[in-house]
Amino acid sequence: LMLPGPLEDDERFKGHDGSAARVAALYLRRMTRLRHMDFDQALWQMLCLCSDPRRVYRSATYHRGTKHQWARDDPAFVVLIAYLLLVSTAAWCIGFGRGSPLSVLSLALYVLLVDFVVLGAALSTLAWTVANTYLLLPSGGRGGRSGGSGGGDERVEWLYAFDVHCNGLFVLSLLLHVLQYLLLPLLLRRGFWPALLSNTLYAAALSAYCYLTFLGYNELPFLRSTEVFVFPVVAIGGAYLVSVVLAATSGFSCTWLVASIYFTDAEVATTWGV
Repeated sequence: LMLPGPLEDDERFKGHDGSAARVAALYLRRMTRLRHMDFDQALWQMLCLCSDPRRVYRSATYHRGTKHQWARDDPAFVVLIAYLLLVSTAAWCIGFGRGSPLSVLSLALYVLLVDFVVLGAALSTLAWTVANTYLLLPSGGRGGRSGGSGGGDERVEWLYAFDVHCNGLFVLSLLLHVLQYLLLPLLLRRGFWPALLSNTLYAAALSAYCYLTFLGYNELPFLRSTEVFVFPVVAIGGAYLVSVVLAATSGFSCTWLVASIYFTDAEVATTWGV
């Protein structure tokens, strides 16, 4: 696995050569050491993301001052998200009557490897590229803040970009993997109001992801114009208005759309009677 950039300064984490491969190897190795992970801290951060997400990013500033890197060096947060996705995927399979263990395992691995790892890496790399290419301040930091050593030479770490993505993904997963699952008996009904509720839920989840992404990059004092990360909310709002019209005219529902991607029409009809 080759990541697109080294962490800053922390020799214990990045290795003496500072290579991206070294960073990836050490990070992945830490994922196998469950006893050394701080799951209490990760759970506290998850709680804060639901109540006061700025506290999570303020802790990143503290982390930069003490460990000389913005990214988490403890993969406990990532492990918990992976566990959440696996459990919620299994629950969805049970909810749609997919009883074959091999079929459940296949879908769970798809969600974990494709939706989480591949898509997450792609989104993180896109945001990382935008930040380092277009948003770096020429020198110093906003309001004279440098956020630690490095000053105007600082760049966004790829693992920090992945951390920001995971923060947004956690809240999105709570809404679309957990809350949506609990509301399936209502959301899978035919009609305008179930479709409207479904489309509203998706619009809220995607908007929350964009907002948390903005907060993550806005915390970095060497970036400017981080408002670009909330610009997609405008497109989400436009798509939501279109979905309302489609819900009124044809009953379009995001829940039905997603269910048709991951499950067959027969599974939906047999299990939910719709």
